[in-house]
Parts: sequence; C-alpha cells; structure tokens
Amino acid sequence: MCMSPSPQSKSQMALISVHAMILQAKISQYLFFRPSPCHP
Repeated sequence: MCMSPSPQSKSQMALISVHAMILQAKISQYLFFRPSPCHP
C-alpha cells in the first residue's frame, strides 16, 4: 500500500479527528453530568 498523502486519506483523517473530538466531548459530558449512585 502506498503512503502518498492522497486527498481521500486527508479527509478521512479529518473525519477521524472530528469523531474523536466529539467522542471526547461526549465522554467528558457524561463524566461531568454523571448521575449520582442514589439516582440511577
């Protein structure tokens, strides 16, 4: 497989980084607004 930086791989990397940022935001949001043990 060639390692040339094609536009497709660039957009794919951007998509992956965007998904990672969204996932990180969701995780931090969940950890911040996590319900307490007495309120499942």
